[in-house]
Amino acid sequence: MIDFLTTYPVQEVTKEDTITYVSLLLSLAAIDGIDEQESETIKKLIENNRWDSDVYHIALSKGNLGLDELNLTQDFINILGPYITRDLLAIAHVSHGISDQEENHIRSVSSKFGVSNEQFIKIKEAVVLQFEAISSWSQAISV
Repeated sequence: MIDFLTTYPVQEVTKEDTITYVSLLLSLAAIDGIDEQESETIKKLIENNRWDSDVYHIALSKGNLGLDELNLTQDFINILGPYITRDLLAIAHVSHGISDQEENHIRSVSSKFGVSNEQFIKIKEAVVLQFEAISSWSQAISV
């Protein structure tokens, strides 16, 4: 269901980059408490991308980090803005939809990553449509 979370513009990333990325996702999930669906989605993301299996637990042990604490390079920020926005929206959507508090947090992160409001709206629409398509397909083949 979440295989669309495996496309990124870079192929080779360091373990530290993956820990940083997962830390951002976990920070969002922690806003309303990390539930099992969010946790499993993040773990599946790690597995599908063939990142080291301990990335989740290392990122989780770092606690709820803010963007300023992550020491992200400008290249990382410029390249991955739309992708982190997509993944944050997907993590929020997978549990119980995107709450106002989660959306505000994602918008804040997205703006720091250079994602415009117009891009944010399009990315959010794409994520919702992707989940609807996956759900429809699952229902169609289970008949």
